[in-house]
Amino acid sequence: MPRPDREPSQCRWIHPEKQRYYSVALNLDLFGDWTLLQCWGGIGSHRGGHRIVCVASREAGLKQITAIGKRRRQHGYRETGA
Repeated sequence: MPRPDREPSQCRWIHPEKQRYYSVALNLDLFGDWTLLQCWGGIGSHRGGHRIVCVASREAGLKQITAIGKRRRQHGYRETGA
């Protein structure tokens, strides 16, 4: 049975007018550290980027996801279900 603290948390936002996306995923790596994978780019394009950020804990990662979501909404992005 999967443990809830080991399940990845992820969110995705799109900006329909600019055809842009931004996604984040909180994961537990092989060393037991929490990492936040951030990806961005154009919808239907091969251009974009990503970065992996280490976070102190799952709770710290979830707080970062909340802050990122707030910032994305301020820039006109909408959260998607995917």
